[in-house]
Amino acid sequence: MGKDDIYHCIPLSKNMMINDLSKMVFIASLETRSIVRCNQVMENIVGYSQEEMETMGSEFFKALIHPLDYPRSLNIRDIFLAGWTRHQNRCRIYLAKSRGWYWSNADIEVKKKDKKGNPKEIIAYCGIRGKVWPTIKEETSHEHPLIIQKLTACEQELLPYLAAGIADGRIATDLYKSQKTVRTQVKHIMKVLNIHKRIKLVAFLKRIGY
Repeated sequence: MGKDDIYHCIPLSKNMMINDLSKMVFIASLETRSIVRCNQVMENIVGYSQEEMETMGSEFFKALIHPLDYPRSLNIRDIFLAGWTRHQNRCRIYLAKSRGWYWSNADIEVKKKDKKGNPKEIIAYCGIRGKVWPTIKEETSHEHPLIIQKLTACEQELLPYLAAGIADGRIATDLYKSQKTVRTQVKHIMKVLNIHKRIKLVAFLKRIGY
């Protein structure tokens, strides 16, 4: 039995135990669908600190898990409410450090229950099983919602307008900005996303939910 198996068999109540594992481990709230705690391995692989994951809330998992697999992850709470204490899930996740999609197998268990005995928190042990290829088109670094977090709040404010194909002049009027400011912000958005045509920017934003 390896070290991972030993820690997998006991309750993980201390952060030190989580960080002793060589695989990605996180504890999440079923109610808010957000990170409660994770180990350093996950921080290194995903490219975000635990504090940043907590700040993103439920948007973190929406960005981490592939759009085709994310809807299935929303059923995990119902699975445990139905009485299951353990669940295995296979999905595609985006690893910022490797800049690509990878298959991940997660072994998920109930970590904490509320006063009524309903599952409140889960703990997941995630193993990376290889790059997604050629089952789906490989995504480049700019084709993922996590990159949106690199934009300023003012730039993110423009995204719904850009996704709708609204002209800079109308955006400037609605947001009480000058057209010059809007054009400058749009130019920077496209630079960060590594997108060079407005029509491709619109398609990308729609694809990630704007």
